This record gives sequence, structure tokens and C-alpha cells, in this order.
Amino acid sequence: MECDDFNRLLKISKFVVPFLLCTAVGFFIFYQQSSELIKIEVTHKSISNAEDYVYHINSKNEIFVTSEEIYYDLEVGNEYYVGVKGWKTNNTKRRVSWAL
Repeated sequence: MECDDFNRLLKISKFVVPFLLCTAVGFFIFYQQSSELIKIEVTHKSISNAEDYVYHINSKNEIFVTSEEIYYDLEVGNEYYVGVKGWKTNNTKRRVSWAL
């Protein structure tokens, strides 16, 4: 009886595990291709301190998360070309990876 259950589980996992792995790899590749260059005007900057410092850059249309170095390089009121990574959705913040 136990051997039958194990064989059934093995047959199911032969299809489910590769499907999940391919889906995860596809999602990761799609995310890597999501980087783009945009022009933003910095309207506000803030630092939140939950467990670790999180640096936020606000523009007119969106809020971005960035590193400490980029945070201190960008000044409020100026426009910059920035490289962002991630998708623009309602509840997520894209990450600024570099700025010109």
C-alpha cells in the first residue's frame, strides 16, 4: 500500500516539478528583461527604517526604491534619466539601479 502511494507521488512529481521549475526560470528571465530607461523628476525623498534602511525616491507618477549611494546623488527638484528594474503595478515599487 505504501509503495503504491509513493509511486503515485513520484509520477505526479515528474510532471509538477519540471513545470514549476520552467515557470520559475521563465519568470526570472522575464523580470531580467524588464529593465528600462526613464526620465523622472524627483519630488520627494524619504528613508524608512523597518529592520534595514529603505531609500525611497518619489516622482510625479511613481515611488521608487534605490540604494543609499543613488539616494544621496539625486536631489529634489531635478530631473534625471534612471535605469529601473521591475514592473509598474499598483502595489509594487520599481528599483532604481543607476542614474545619469
